[in-house]
Amino acid sequence: MKEFRKLDKDGSGEVSKDELAVALRDVFPGVNIDELMMVFDTDSNGKVGYSEFAPLSKVISTFEQFDTDSNGLISREELKAVLQRLDPNFSDQQLDELMTSIDFDVSGSLNIVEFVMYVADYSDELGIKLEQTAAILAGDTRKAKAEVIELS
Repeated sequence: MKEFRKLDKDGSGEVSKDELAVALRDVFPGVNIDELMMVFDTDSNGKVGYSEFAPLSKVISTFEQFDTDSNGLISREELKAVLQRLDPNFSDQQLDELMTSIDFDVSGSLNIVEFVMYVADYSDELGIKLEQTAAILAGDTRKAKAEVIELS
């Protein structure tokens, strides 16, 4: 809730697209706020309420864990490291196939929107999947489940 209040500069109880853009600009240079709003603004009112912000916050937190060099992108190498933690047999060929299907701008890295498209299916399971992925990254196998990220 603290993060949400910090972003809600005008105290309206909702984060506007402009407030979100200002907050994410430094972390994710060039992020397409409209695309993120289409995913997380579930009531289509042009703002993100707290219930909509919680999944967005989880996505950002998980993205930041994957982005080990903190450059706002998940490189091929960073993604491979995570996927090999999930499946030690994850191959370069599987990574090539995955990158071909999810690196929409063919940059060789995943931006936040591409990551959202990969990890989330935009359903009620979003939070669960992200929590499970974060648990795996933290080494907490009790919370982790094999279906967190579909590997192929």
